[in-house]
Amino acid sequence: MLTQERLKIFLYYDAENGHFINRVRRGSRGAPGAVSGSITKNGYVEVQVLGKRYYAHRLAWFYVHGIWPPQVDHCNGVRSDNRLANLRAADALCNAQNLPLRNKNTSGFTGAFRMRGKWRAQIKIAGKQRFLGAFDTPEAAHEAYVRAKREFHKFQPTLR
Repeated sequence: MLTQERLKIFLYYDAENGHFINRVRRGSRGAPGAVSGSITKNGYVEVQVLGKRYYAHRLAWFYVHGIWPPQVDHCNGVRSDNRLANLRAADALCNAQNLPLRNKNTSGFTGAFRMRGKWRAQIKIAGKQRFLGAFDTPEAAHEAYVRAKREFHKFQPTLR
């Protein structure tokens, strides 16, 4: 089992730029002072410690706070940005509020979709879709979505 103390023997976490730096030689490519980790196909940075792979954002939280939260959210949505200022402990509901646009999105705006000649806005609150209105432009529908998001999706950290 990985402990915070053991992790700090092998790696140093630079909270300003979000990189893990090798403290000791770790295999053929793990020279001391080298940045550790690689980007996975889903965009996260993965770091290997003691033969096990960890996502760098979770490892960073553990390195600094000494606990494994249920989930760690990237505030700006960039999966490879593991600066401590960009990370927050979250539950599944909070983390789901920070998802990128879906592939099927045709408006280019979150919460806006076209239906019967109008742009409609909707938001999911407590697991249920809530209709926010019909608008002439996708921008106006998105504005309604953003207003509702600010009102109903206030970030509430679960752990700190």
